[in-house]
Amino acid sequence: MEHVPLEDERPEHTVQLGRDVSDLDRNSLLSLMWGHRDVFAFAPEEMPGIAQTVIEHWLNVDPLHRPVVQKKHHIDPERAATANAEVQKLLEAGFIRECQYPEWISNVVLVKKPNGTWRICVDFTDLNKACTTDSYLLPKIDKLVDVMAGMPY
Repeated sequence: MEHVPLEDERPEHTVQLGRDVSDLDRNSLLSLMWGHRDVFAFAPEEMPGIAQTVIEHWLNVDPLHRPVVQKKHHIDPERAATANAEVQKLLEAGFIRECQYPEWISNVVLVKKPNGTWRICVDFTDLNKACTTDSYLLPKIDKLVDVMAGMPY
């Protein structure tokens, strides 16, 4: 894969393009992406105002299952600062909001990325146990990749 910057002002914001793409296809794809670079977002703050109907989903929670409030886990100050900064970014972008009377409470878990920064995750173990399983699961990603192997794009 080749990392191609979309803007000269922000060379760290790249898209990936396969190296085995022909020069003609590569130029067409790059022209298309550069022409529509305003639709690419690399951080939550670059996407404010997205309609809730696009980003909001509902969970199929069993109504007979009692809500679980996880016991608060304490994290060290470095991780807490990282978590607070990430939550602040998501609040400012309008992706999350404060809940006044939560029925379910899950802890934040920070996982170290290979580059040394932290990824913020949420421990939804209890919530996952309360959700009913879907009879029509999404196909496995490895099967999708196998089907797409050899395709031009």
